[in-house]
Amino acid sequence: MNNEVVGQHDNELTDVILCYKAMGLSLDDGPLRIEQTYMDLTENYRKHLSSPDPVLREDARKNIALMKEMYDKIKGSITYNTVVRELEKSGKLAEEMKAAAAAKPKVVRLENHLMHCPACRNVINKGSKTCPICKFRFLSPFEKFMDRYVTTKSIVIFCVVLILLLAVFALLMYPNLLQKIVQ
Repeated sequence: MNNEVVGQHDNELTDVILCYKAMGLSLDDGPLRIEQTYMDLTENYRKHLSSPDPVLREDARKNIALMKEMYDKIKGSITYNTVVRELEKSGKLAEEMKAAAAAKPKVVRLENHLMHCPACRNVINKGSKTCPICKFRFLSPFEKFMDRYVTTKSIVIFCVVLILLLAVFALLMYPNLLQKIVQ
């Protein structure tokens, strides 16, 4: 029974870490940074809800729901609640809230840092090597070339062509060799 509880805690932690990464946050970010990031991300998608393109509207609706789900998962996590408790104990949470209320809200454009995963169409960071949600691996141009053209079949064909070219070259250089082979 104890192993099941530990396994559930590990799954929750993994889910929360993925949510932080997908939203472009670190585990040390405070509640105000998390809320501001969530608001900025959903604001970008809300603009597309009134689009005449039904596909764009549907993508925006799905992405807003996904952002809400990730935000709720982060807010309900042990990690988030621990950071909030630490900020409350140190008195920094009240200072942070006062500073945020006094400051003009900065509009952070995160759309340049986000993209859709080609496999699952979820929103992820542009610099990611793999999708944190579906584990799809993004390949560099060199890796794409190697994956597409350097296969077992192409290597075998290359070797056969190379051997044939060497044989033709040898026969052209040494015509006596052809006469010996024929006899």
